[in-house]
Amino acid sequence: TGLMVEPYTGVFGLPGVPDDGFLYFDHDTLNRYAQELDKEGFQLHFHVTGDGGARLALDAIEATIAANGDNDHGNHNLF
Repeated sequence: TGLMVEPYTGVFGLPGVPDDGFLYFDHDTLNRYAQELDKEGFQLHFHVTGDGGARLALDAIEATIAANGDNDHGNHNLF
């Protein structure tokens, strides 16, 4: 399920799955991984679903630029 800013209508009924979807990495972990990978020269490439997931990915790219400076790695998001 894609992470949403607002909860989905209804519930999933699955143990451990919140009503707004779920994510693989929390905000701080995603930012830390993105910054470290960018620092090592990797191009960040996100494939996300849900408006919450898109927001997390864009925030990670923004935090990476703030931490490492703008570079020519071509980091981007796929929606």
